[in-house]
Amino acid sequence: MPKEFNTIYVPGVLTSQTQITKYTGQKMVRASTEEDMYAIQKNNLAPLDVMPHPWIGQETPDVDLQPFSSWCSLLNPVKITGAAVSWALNWRNGVEIIPATSPSPQSVAFHAPIPSKISIGQEIDIEAIHNNVQLWRNSEDRKPVLVLQGSSRGTAGIVCASARYQYPELGLIILEGAIDSVENVFHSWAKSIIGPGLFARGAAYGINTLISGITAWRPDGPSPLNHLEEYPENVPTVFVTSKNDRIVPPENTRNIANKLAERGKNDVWLLELEHSDHRNYTYHNAEDRDKYESFLHAIYRRYDLEHQPHLADRGEDFLEECLLYAVEPVANQVNSRHNKF
Repeated sequence: MPKEFNTIYVPGVLTSQTQITKYTGQKMVRASTEEDMYAIQKNNLAPLDVMPHPWIGQETPDVDLQPFSSWCSLLNPVKITGAAVSWALNWRNGVEIIPATSPSPQSVAFHAPIPSKISIGQEIDIEAIHNNVQLWRNSEDRKPVLVLQGSSRGTAGIVCASARYQYPELGLIILEGAIDSVENVFHSWAKSIIGPGLFARGAAYGINTLISGITAWRPDGPSPLNHLEEYPENVPTVFVTSKNDRIVPPENTRNIANKLAERGKNDVWLLELEHSDHRNYTYHNAEDRDKYESFLHAIYRRYDLEHQPHLADRGEDFLEECLLYAVEPVANQVNSRHNKF
């Protein structure tokens, strides 16, 4: 009998817990504010149905769910702009929010960023993830297996937190638009605009300096690449990227996926989509969306986790092409299953 699992999702920078609705089909999810949220179709595409039991903990520390708590805040350009952008992103992603029975001053309808707490996978994010895992452990309705899934910034925090705390309940890690290191991502941006060479390195250094000056991220802080040696062994890890991702370019996700595979202590999978941009792995392209969804259900079945059999059947064909490394005996199981299809 496949094992039930909870998914703790860690969103990217400047987004909030509402982003989980892109992965929960059209199920209602209870936010940390006691509001209910779900996503409708966008671009004639339904949200991915890949989280049967999402688990919502506390919001990420850099998200202010009550940005206009005083009259002065109505004059703060960061709060005004952040609230407008976050409201627009929720609308763009088809997020519907039902008010709580006993509403609080906080709401997931929109938020403002707190720049001083944006750490892009470093200490603040690591400890926030660990805190939510601890809360999950103490919850009465928790499932026996934990899956950590993150997008962009969330991938960096998950890699570092998992390496530091070695969660024994982990059954799977899913990393979408995965960062190898923030410096490498900045360098990829510079190369795409300027071309390789000294100018690109100089531009990347300038971006490093700017970001570290206005956020909690530091160039000498934790990064996924320098945590791979401590990464928990035997936890299957799925990387998802897109050839059209310009925010975390596919070269960065390929780099960390290959580095983890070279270590030889985890099953490592890399799914490459063709068309989707960074914020729209779900809604950009029908072929990408369907491949992503069916591939994850095939992965769930591979590791005896709750799945939808018809989607797992459809995703089976993608497993072999996406496998970078397998620890025995999973490699034999993969080959054996492919011989049956």
